Amino acid sequence: MKKIKYIIPVFISALIACGGGGEPATESEENGTEATETMSGAETDLTEYGMPFSIVVPDAGPGQVEIMANDWGGVEIVKGESYMMSIAYGEGDIDMLKFDMGEDLVYTSEIIEEGDNFVFYKREIPESGMAPEYHFMVVYMMDGEAIELTNMKDVILGEEAARKMLNSAKTFKENAAG
Repeated sequence: MKKIKYIIPVFISALIACGGGGEPATESEENGTEATETMSGAETDLTEYGMPFSIVVPDAGPGQVEIMANDWGGVEIVKGESYMMSIAYGEGDIDMLKFDMGEDLVYTSEIIEEGDNFVFYKREIPESGMAPEYHFMVVYMMDGEAIELTNMKDVILGEEAARKMLNSAKTFKENAAG
């Protein structure tokens, strides 16, 4: 009887620790493309800028949405000071990005979260007294081409702003042919 008294609490603790009894993960959650928070905002069609895709730009925050086609076939989406997304065709090589992060002589980088098609990371200059910067890269393969969604270069974002942009990038989709 003494053994059962100890086995039951151990079994219950193991069940709780393993997360048993929850809902099974959906396919999008398993491949890392599910937005981790509800994204409220307007679906923005990028077709008139040469990209047959849409993305949800969050309502929150000041400013109007500004979309600009750039010289290398991509678009930049800006809304206020905390939403500055770049969408462009590229190599889509997240492993190369991670390699480059490890080779950087100025910044130290730490991967905060990653999935099959994205990486969310922090960069900082050690002992500089400067706040860390947060960045992300999301890659979608569409019609055999890699499309990279990142925060715009030379933009310093805090974790909350970068995470909102990452969640927005996870809403990216190809427009229906029509």
